[in-house]
Amino acid sequence: MAAFAGALLVEAGLAMALAEYGALGFMAGYLLWYHWFVVRTGLGLSVLQAVLLVALSSLVVAAFTAGPVLLDVDYFKQAVQI
Repeated sequence: MAAFAGALLVEAGLAMALAEYGALGFMAGYLLWYHWFVVRTGLGLSVLQAVLLVALSSLVVAAFTAGPVLLDVDYFKQAVQI
């Protein structure tokens, strides 16, 4: 769906890089909404509780994904070319 939306944006005259960011933003928004919906309905949580759970779980996944790279100072310096 996001690839189709990105292709439509490019055909409408939007630059390819902006269309890619738009498609990625669409996918990220949809996945966050889907995660929130499943958490809210599956666990029977309130809207605020589901938002907090999705935000917390997303931060934990981001920490486990990017944490080791960010903690390795030599690799981080090389990656960002400080």
